[in-house]
Parts: sequence; C-alpha cells; structure tokens
Amino acid sequence: LNVTVLSFTRLYDEVGRNIGGIAGTVLGEADKVIFMSKALNSIKNELKLWHKYVGSVSFAKTILDTIGEFKINAYTSDDLLEAANSVDNSSLSTKLKELFLIYRQYDLLVGEKFIDPADSLTKLYHSLGNYSFFNNKTVFIDSFKGFTGQQFKIIERIISQAENVYIALTDDSEIKKPYSIYTNIRMAADKITRYALSCSK
Repeated sequence: LNVTVLSFTRLYDEVGRNIGGIAGTVLGEADKVIFMSKALNSIKNELKLWHKYVGSVSFAKTILDTIGEFKINAYTSDDLLEAANSVDNSSLSTKLKELFLIYRQYDLLVGEKFIDPADSLTKLYHSLGNYSFFNNKTVFIDSFKGFTGQQFKIIERIISQAENVYIALTDDSEIKKPYSIYTNIRMAADKITRYALSCSK
C-alpha cells in the first residue's frame, strides 16, 4: 500500500491528479501538424531558407520532429536564439534563427489551452517547483540506460525534495575505455552525482 511504481509519463499524470490536473487539451499528431502549418504560414515572410516549404505537410512534420527533439532535451526557443547569436557560421546562424522563429510561433499558437505531449515533462518540472510531491518519500530509479534533458530536470526535483533517492545504473568497471557502450551511462551518473552533491551543501 505504500509503494507506487511509475514511469515519468505516469508521474506526470499522478502529479496532475494531486494538484487538480495540469489543464489543457492534449494534441494528437494530426492536431500538431495543423498547428505547425498555421505557425509556418503566419511567419512565412520572415523565413528566407524555408519560405518555399511553408505549404508542405511533409516539411511541417519534419520541423515538428526537430522541435520535438529540442523539447525532449530541454532546449527552449530562447536557447536556439542564443546559439544563433553565438556561432560564427552565418549559414548555421540563419538556420537556428529560423528554427527559433518557428519554435516560438508554434508554442504561441499552442498556448495554455493545448498541450503538446513533448511538453508534458517540462510542465511537470514547473509544477514540481510549486508542489513538493516527493516530500518524506524514498525514491528508487531503475531500468534506465540514460535520461533525456527533461528527465534530468525531473530527477533534480526528486533529489531536492525526497528524503532518500537511490538510482541504479548498469556499468562495467573493468571497461576503462573513455568511449564505450557505458559512456552515456557514466555521463548520466556524473551529472546526477554533481547535482546531488550541490543539494547537500
């Protein structure tokens, strides 16, 4: 009765139930394409590289996949603009600026009334900033080969709130090579350890 097994997605649902729901209509794939097509058309005069593709459904899907990757890895549209302004390659800078414009316009259209599933864990992260769901809890995290940017942020919330946190990751101490099948796992472990140490100070 005192144990709950959750994935990150189910954790989003659980926290939503506890705080009265994270409001918004969840968008399906077709809905997302419609919103992206509308976003592209509304800023087509600002696009130089991709102006001629704004009417293409295939292009809308490709851009959705790209922005979805940014969201999963916790990169905002402002991060893209910052990157665009910091690179020396003018072609890359232009691409990043146009991605920034598309990303920002898409999010503006989606707004607060709708939820892109790719934003779920980001919304969960912000909700946990105001709601201590993990207070007085012991949390075990297991069966992961690595974590996305969004998941790292949730783990930070868990560590900052929970009484105890145990994380099990698969590694082989006999493999000393700097790059191996365990490289990403070791990087994840180092990142989590650094954050845990910063919380204990």
